Amino acid sequence: MEKRTRRLGHKKSRNGCQRCKARRVKCDEERPCQKCVAHGAHCSLLDRPASVTAPLTPPAAAKLAQHEQRYAPIQAAAAATTSSTSSSKLSSHGMQEAASEAGLTPNTAVSSTSPYPGGEAAPDPRNPATDPWDLSEDWLQSLRLMHHYSTSTRHVLPKDACTEELWKTAIPEMACSHKFLMHGLLALSALHYAHVHPQERKKYDIISVNHQNEALRFFALRLNDINKDNCEAYFFLATLIFIVSICSVAHSESFGRSIALSDVSQSFSLLHGVKGILDFQPIEAWRQRGGPLDGLLRPPVLTQGGWVSTSAFQKRLDAITSLAREVPASFTDVINPQSVCVLALEGLRRAHQMSRGEGEKPGGVWGWSATLPAMFIDMVASGHPTALVILAHYAALAKPCEKADWLCDGWSGAVMRLIERTLEDEWKPWIEWPKRSVFERIDVDDMEV
Repeated sequence: MEKRTRRLGHKKSRNGCQRCKARRVKCDEERPCQKCVAHGAHCSLLDRPASVTAPLTPPAAAKLAQHEQRYAPIQAAAAATTSSTSSSKLSSHGMQEAASEAGLTPNTAVSSTSPYPGGEAAPDPRNPATDPWDLSEDWLQSLRLMHHYSTSTRHVLPKDACTEELWKTAIPEMACSHKFLMHGLLALSALHYAHVHPQERKKYDIISVNHQNEALRFFALRLNDINKDNCEAYFFLATLIFIVSICSVAHSESFGRSIALSDVSQSFSLLHGVKGILDFQPIEAWRQRGGPLDGLLRPPVLTQGGWVSTSAFQKRLDAITSLAREVPASFTDVINPQSVCVLALEGLRRAHQMSRGEGEKPGGVWGWSATLPAMFIDMVASGHPTALVILAHYAALAKPCEKADWLCDGWSGAVMRLIERTLEDEWKPWIEWPKRSVFERIDVDDMEV
């Protein structure tokens, strides 16, 4: 019988690193020890004289940990995503293999003091669902949406010399530092993804709503914290959610949604919020900062006089202004239902001028909502007839902007049908003119007055 080889003795290591102790292997007590270096793991000897046992982190998790503080994708709605049992087992098996390669055992102890964000416990390789750095469905979903935005969605956004670089580079880069803006970006991408993938439309529509809710939650909680470091991110979030809101109304039928006047007024409130953010400092101060907003804040060129002031649409607005001056109001208040209707019509005249003539900016008509008094937006939401008549004429002006623009294509028609369902019969003659313009596709300046 072969004689057993006697083990060579060695000096016991009493001051070794925590990782070597957990693996029951000899530690050379270097800083860091060679065992940790070989496995690419953090050596607790580097943390001395701290006596707290540090949790053992798989290398893969350590590499991903740095991303957690920057952005953690939210859990999608339960109705939107389901995970099969087989995929869960596969993910669990993969994590166990990673732990095995790192020299960890299933019973590795975890310290009560955790270095992970928020004081979380170290990830459990047996339960990937609790691992905040696991490349799970939510992570992959967010990566898919970011890829879709970069390769597809940004190309359908309104763009000119000022905005093309914004959608391509500036806003995505800014979103990496502001979680609420990232949610806004993913909300828009998910909505567009739902459009180009009809077989997954319902799923990604829900995901888009989920990201919208998260973005708005952050937005509402921190509105009082706007400063020079985050004001641009808030500006672009309000802009993105406005685009999503307009798109949701425009494509309500294809997404199987029912819409209400509150949905339309919410769109206006969002862009009205952009104006509130800009009021944080004078426009010239914004422009002196340079950066992404500089080109957007250049003053528009308005056509003075000429055919615009005598066009069919301007003459039609004269008649609607007379209607607005009949709205009952208490003149003890400067801001009253009558005055805000007149102000909304003045803004509509300027929006028409911006979209016609020299230096025309057809998409500029969407800026009308940023000029609306808050009371007028509330009147739209409550179904005030004069406010709805004004809104109907705005829908007619916005109709040409929908050409070859997936984002807003169908918005004017959806809003006009909603107005028609809401108004009493005595008010419907007031919307026949803009209704004909929208559904017969006649430009407002080619209509007869």
